[in-house]
Amino acid sequence: MPRLLQTLLIVARPVRYLGGCRRRYGPVFQVRIVGKPPIVYASTADAAECVYGADKDAALRGAVREFFEPVVGARSLVCLDGEQWARHRRLLNPLLRSRVVAGFADDIAAIAAAEIDRWPTGKPIAWHRRMDAIVLEVSLTVIFGVREEGRRERLRGLLARLVSVSTAMMATPAPVHRAVIRSPVLRRLTWLPVSRAIALRRQVDDFLLAEIADRHSSPDPGAHDLLSQLVRGDAGPRLTEPEMLDELMGLMGAGHHTTATALTWAFGQLTRHQDVMARLREDLGRGREDYLDAVVMETLRVRTVVPTAMRKLARPAALGGYAVPEGWLVTPAIPLLHTDPERWPGSGAFRPERFRRDGDAGVSAPPEWMPFGGGLRMCIGQHLAILELKIVLREALTRVSLAGVGRMAERPRNRYSMLIPSRRARLIVTGRRKPGLCGRS
Repeated sequence: MPRLLQTLLIVARPVRYLGGCRRRYGPVFQVRIVGKPPIVYASTADAAECVYGADKDAALRGAVREFFEPVVGARSLVCLDGEQWARHRRLLNPLLRSRVVAGFADDIAAIAAAEIDRWPTGKPIAWHRRMDAIVLEVSLTVIFGVREEGRRERLRGLLARLVSVSTAMMATPAPVHRAVIRSPVLRRLTWLPVSRAIALRRQVDDFLLAEIADRHSSPDPGAHDLLSQLVRGDAGPRLTEPEMLDELMGLMGAGHHTTATALTWAFGQLTRHQDVMARLREDLGRGREDYLDAVVMETLRVRTVVPTAMRKLARPAALGGYAVPEGWLVTPAIPLLHTDPERWPGSGAFRPERFRRDGDAGVSAPPEWMPFGGGLRMCIGQHLAILELKIVLREALTRVSLAGVGRMAERPRNRYSMLIPSRRARLIVTGRRKPGLCGRS
């Protein structure tokens, strides 16, 4: 099939196109799209583990670095390899463990409650924008720890513009990325998204360097945001200031759109499955959250946000019986793993119960469930993302009643390496609830 046609199909109908490739060619297949090396997709858990196994000695950052570097910086985990990557990962892991990020729960709940209380009643809301607003406020508090309103407003504006331009930047061809990054002359062309991203990132860095200086001169031992922890060196040897800035921006950049999109999908699924929403409210009313865990997991299965976990091969590797050349991209086809009818009976149905353990209140995930990727480079912010999903869902179901707009279900479409709702995701707040009242209405 011509490369351009493959590109159009994978943008317009990504899950359908990849599913058709699997049916025709088997669990490991190759796709060619404009502007990228050949991509080899793995659509079984065993083949996906082979992809992740390349992290040890064959995979490089080249699959994503050129797109993310202007926003997250060359010193972030997203863009590092080898011993530098391992050092940063060792320093950041302790700060992002599930029991540690649980300490952010009250802050996230307060942010979500304040935003939910501003939602209008009785008219359609552009839902993704509302989720974006919540996730941005969480970043301001949890990642950067900026609380003084004047400075918070300044950083909010900078980050909002940087997030906006980063989406346009992702549509820029890779050769343009490389040329702008290398050329001081091209960086002066502010109409180029990459140039705007570089300029905005410089302004964010200036702001955060001033914050770091303030925290050195007036330390607050009780501050538990990630910036304060890195400045104090809570996890061990300190990162340099440029490393610190890149890692913070990497956490913000990689987690912003993905978490907001996952929240958008979650509310869309709940409004289309009122029985699930009623049961979830009932469980929350009893002070239990195991069904909430299952709802989050099922949302991330049936509506995968990040469909790939690309690796670029630094040397040839074996995958599914094939020899894949150096320089090619390899990735699990995560939506296919999540909808395999042999592993997930009735895979198209939204059934959180499938994650419940028999005779136990807990939940469990099989190896085919991998919304955060896998291997050594599994998403470091997964625990924070899941915490945000759970708390925002809980606060919303506690405070408002919701309904969808339109009869047709939203289909996923590809937008800058994410699967987002195909139409404008809109919901309606149909009524207000007293906080804490989660029972049936």
